[in-house]
Amino acid sequence: MMANLSEILGRNLGKNLEILCLKFSDFSIFKFQNLRVKFGRLNFKFSRLNFMNFSPKFSPANFKFSAPLCLILALSLSGCVGKPRAQSSYYEIAYTGTRCMYKNARTPLFVYDVQSGDFSDDRRLRVSEQGVARFSSEQKFLSLPSEIVYKNLMSAMYDSCDYRPVLTRTRETMTLKTLLMDMSVVDNAAVVALGYEFASAGKTKRSGIARHSVPVGADGAMRAIERALNLAISQIQSGNL
Repeated sequence: MMANLSEILGRNLGKNLEILCLKFSDFSIFKFQNLRVKFGRLNFKFSRLNFMNFSPKFSPANFKFSAPLCLILALSLSGCVGKPRAQSSYYEIAYTGTRCMYKNARTPLFVYDVQSGDFSDDRRLRVSEQGVARFSSEQKFLSLPSEIVYKNLMSAMYDSCDYRPVLTRTRETMTLKTLLMDMSVVDNAAVVALGYEFASAGKTKRSGIARHSVPVGADGAMRAIERALNLAISQIQSGNL
């Protein structure tokens, strides 16, 4: 009986010791893992502090200039700054035709705004050479070409013996529609092309294309444009309905 009792006590003591060892080992592993995590965080913070405090910083004093590079840069800047910009000249194009002295029974005429394509209606003078077109940044019209044509058409019709420009119209009023097709310099000749149509009561009375080319003379391209435009407007003005 004593043997059995000691055997039972031995078994219980062994189990208690085993449980105690397991708990201790679990506690030790848990504490060790916590310590390792904390140490890792501390090490990361220390490394960041080390990097922030001891990383090299840019300073103008530490930057060394290369003499050839400085020379090239200085020459480039001097070329850009010293080069003068091209000055733009603006030109007014005027109608210079003769004025009628006997304005008796003239036909009322309503002149529509001049229509044009985007390529034709630019204040910069368009220059074409051997099929290659460019816009001049030095020679510009004072206003849009479509506005120039409209203003000169109104002046020409007012000065004519046949028409009297009006600002309002009825169905029976004679109208003039104009399309600006070209106003440029092509191979050293000023070219102006205007499509036009006279109509009344829904019926076309006269239509056509007035196209004129004038060589560019000593007075320049814009004066040649002015002469070509005057010829085109005179053709529109003088035709019989």
